[in-house]
Amino acid sequence: MTSIGQAALMVSVLAAAWAAAAGFLAGRSRSVALARSAGRALVVMTVLSGIALVALARALWRDDFSLRYVAEYSSRAQEPAYKLAAVWGGQAGSLLVWLVMIGVMAVILVATARRFPVAMRGYAYGFIGLTAAFFALVTTLIANPFVRMPVGQVPADGMGLNPLLQNPWMLAHPPALLFGYAATTFPAAFALGALFSRQLDGTWIRLARRWNLFAFTLLSAGILLGAYWAYIELGWGGYWAWDPVENASFMPWLVIAALVHSSIVQERRGMFKTWNVSLALLAFLMSIFGTFLTRSGIISSVHAFGESAIGTWFGGFLLAMTILSVVAVVLHLRALRPDQPLASLLSREAAVWMVNLLFIGTTLMIFLMTIFPLLSEAAVGKQITPEPLQFTKVTRPWFLVLVVLMAIGPILGWKRANGRAILRAVAMPLAATLVLTVAALALGAREPWSLMFFASAMLATFVHVLDFGRAVRTRSTQHAESPLVSAAKLMRFHRRRYGGYLVHIGVVLTVIGVAGSSAYREEKVFEEISPGARMLVDGYELTYRGLEFVQRPTYDAAAVSVHVRPPHRSVTYALVPEMRLYRRGNQRTSEVSLLPTWLPTSPRHLRRTGEDLYVILAAIDTRTGVASFQIVREPFVNWLWLGGLVMLFGLHWAAWPTREEVYLLAEDVAGLAAPARA
Repeated sequence: MTSIGQAALMVSVLAAAWAAAAGFLAGRSRSVALARSAGRALVVMTVLSGIALVALARALWRDDFSLRYVAEYSSRAQEPAYKLAAVWGGQAGSLLVWLVMIGVMAVILVATARRFPVAMRGYAYGFIGLTAAFFALVTTLIANPFVRMPVGQVPADGMGLNPLLQNPWMLAHPPALLFGYAATTFPAAFALGALFSRQLDGTWIRLARRWNLFAFTLLSAGILLGAYWAYIELGWGGYWAWDPVENASFMPWLVIAALVHSSIVQERRGMFKTWNVSLALLAFLMSIFGTFLTRSGIISSVHAFGESAIGTWFGGFLLAMTILSVVAVVLHLRALRPDQPLASLLSREAAVWMVNLLFIGTTLMIFLMTIFPLLSEAAVGKQITPEPLQFTKVTRPWFLVLVVLMAIGPILGWKRANGRAILRAVAMPLAATLVLTVAALALGAREPWSLMFFASAMLATFVHVLDFGRAVRTRSTQHAESPLVSAAKLMRFHRRRYGGYLVHIGVVLTVIGVAGSSAYREEKVFEEISPGARMLVDGYELTYRGLEFVQRPTYDAAAVSVHVRPPHRSVTYALVPEMRLYRRGNQRTSEVSLLPTWLPTSPRHLRRTGEDLYVILAAIDTRTGVASFQIVREPFVNWLWLGGLVMLFGLHWAAWPTREEVYLLAEDVAGLAAPARA
């Protein structure tokens, strides 16, 4: 089966290369036959790369240690779920997964693109084929998962997956992020197709809308899952450290967020054409840059792969795609002129323009600070890495203004807004925000940035809720419906608008979680605690009950039992943090234990809303049971996870097709299958 997988991978290079060549020729000649051939080549490439992926998964499942990849990332004792995770746990496997994901989305595009202008479709197929050919070639020549161990050196067992990756959330985080990276290929393909075919009206942006949302959703899910994995697995009590690889996923997210907003303006007003094609291409380039950063080894990171020759390939591909993108945009600047100028700075178009400036400005700052070690090494011969707090200080004002604009946006009208109408619309939300901010001050909130983020988040919440309430009241009066029925129908028939509102509410909850946990986080260390001793942390009473030794197939663990009684409560909860020693590689990890508290016990304890008590076993003497603990109180942190889920649901709701669109999709698929049946 591995030989079949290797052969399928090699042939997929040819299929992708033909898709690229036929696609570009179809775009140039406007040949329907060539476009159809390019689409079929993408389908063939997907099938072949899928066969290769199945072959790799089968080798991992069957412990085929004759493959170097299996020997390095799996072992006989490894749990079946983590044998699956090993498919993307190594460099070669993750690139193969990326290739397959490009193919799966390409098949969806081929099935739904029959109504696309043929030139745009051909160029889009060509760009997707070119990207797939690059990944297939790199996976075949540089990072091939089917390379065999030398004869006579096949081990009896493998090294196993990195213990830090043996976590349930790692079954979802890497695939989601890889899927998000791969999905940025498609808005870029639409943009280049529109540029090369000179069809720069609103057609391409409408066709790309769901692909933009799809990429945005996947990147959001990948970042959220990665943050939660870091929070529960790395054992430091945080979820974001401005690590280079974290930044590499955040930058395309920021760019896609800008694209999602500005594409609405092009659809409605025929403006921001240059912005949109540039943002679509920049999101793709940032995804490739993130991969280059992760795999080149030029910057150290806890998430990154080791240094390898693959970085040179990705660096060359990034440079070539950057040149192609810049040339394509510059050559078509005249055709990208807006249909009408910006009429007023007090309008929704102007607000989106400012949002774009903030998103791209923030991206640029993060980019420069991320590569600052390289810049400093070139300048002074020494890598100087900015501290996480420096990233926070630089980006914090920009994010605050973004939240404020998010609050004002729904109030503003198109073309030119009326100042008095804006003041009337914002008066009640602003008054409610001031009342809550004063209440927060009275209850002891003092950190300035936290208060400003809280106030802007509350303002955004009230604006969105009141606007939706007015719409419900109007519809209920006009159609003689109950408010609940009107609300449900508004959500159903206006998915884009109110799905966007849900996304904004999710962002508000996330802002509250980040601001609150950053401002009021408390940490205490207790050293040499004997069984039976008590520890007090801001009203929590923790009792260390004892030590137990645990044996698992891949590791041995010292698990300690800690009983926790939250403040003003009589209930006691048992937490079990662990210190693990993985037998292969002799690697130690610390497994934390959490006690979440959603509701405060009184108004005076509002800072405990959505709080986690985070218990880390820092050290243990296995003979005496004497242990050292690090206890972290993380207020508001669960608002972050809740906000992420609400945001993902809102994106899903906004992108979900209507019944008519489902029928059109079924017709397209039937039309695609009909020639094959004939």
